[in-house]
Amino acid sequence: MNPFNIYRILHFTNLEYILQNGIVTAPNHPNSNPAYRSIGNNDIIQIRSNKNVSTHPNNTFRDFIGFYIGKRSIMLYNIITGYGEIQQVNQDEIIYLVYDISQVTNHGYDYFFTDGHALKAPITQFYTDLADFHNVDLIAVNATNFSAAAEINYPDLKRKKQSEFHILNEIDFNNIVEIVVLTNQRQQEIQLLLNEYGYTTNVRVDNDYYFI
Repeated sequence: MNPFNIYRILHFTNLEYILQNGIVTAPNHPNSNPAYRSIGNNDIIQIRSNKNVSTHPNNTFRDFIGFYIGKRSIMLYNIITGYGEIQQVNQDEIIYLVYDISQVTNHGYDYFFTDGHALKAPITQFYTDLADFHNVDLIAVNATNFSAAAEINYPDLKRKKQSEFHILNEIDFNNIVEIVVLTNQRQQEIQLLLNEYGYTTNVRVDNDYYFI
């Protein structure tokens, strides 16, 4: 398949631990960051921690590293606005780790992906073969307007927008394509950190990844 990027958002303070260990880890990984700064909806995180994955019945969601298939996720919007009693975080503090799923087989990673919000099963379907990636609605995934009015014209937009890609256990940080940030200052800060740990990963500023 053609290269297609997926996106993990995290608080920038979590990056140094990743660089120290050389891997991006799932929450249940034995080397996961004990001081990991979580962002997002704690209620959803708790539900997923106890929920087995239908395609991997011996695993819960916490055994996987979660990525969004689209940029400017609904969760990012909720985080920066504090919507739904989520702890509000400044956009500049949130960075993207970008991975190219066309390499997932070459890298030997086990994975699954969905065609909508994972907790909306059975409406949302789960897949374990990239040959089924056409079932992901890329128009919805890449939508920047997911208001109630937009959903009137595009039914089921919000569920489809939240399509997910999950990789089991860990990812070698060298397999991350790039890091995307909001400001030049954050770019410089992270570039220095990468240099310190000997990584050549590209870091760039891109406002299209954020709500500006």
